[in-house]
Amino acid sequence: MIGSLGDVVFEVSDKKVFSINNQISRSYKSKISEHTAIYGPGMLRHQGRELTEISFGISLVSSLLPESTPDEELDKIKTMWEFGEYGYLTLGGQSFGAFPFLIIDMNEKNSYFNKQTSSFDFINLELTLKEYIDNPKKYNQVIEQLKVQKKE
Repeated sequence: MIGSLGDVVFEVSDKKVFSINNQISRSYKSKISEHTAIYGPGMLRHQGRELTEISFGISLVSSLLPESTPDEELDKIKTMWEFGEYGYLTLGGQSFGAFPFLIIDMNEKNSYFNKQTSSFDFINLELTLKEYIDNPKKYNQVIEQLKVQKKE
């Protein structure tokens, strides 16, 4: 297993390939308010952070999915998106962040239509996930723990 997003597992073996493409990107943004002074320079105020976004691509290839089809694997991901299911993103045994992620954007490109199966043999997905914090108190606890660790 390479990693997972909730119940969707990314893996590579001699029997199956369902893997993240070559790169993954994360976006970090701050919440900033700007106060404009009548005379002189303005002032910026840091008001915390925005939710983290992660983007990556997945290729589903029928010849590499002998136990299922690209459509079946796609349905798992689309179900997560449709129902607003969220899960922790892990890669190589390492969790991406302290909170789970929700699929907020999904782009699908299909190619090589197979007449025998009436489906496409290759599906390329581009996913964008956003951090999902369902309990602000838990977020505050995590931040306080990080502050204590930094002081030590």
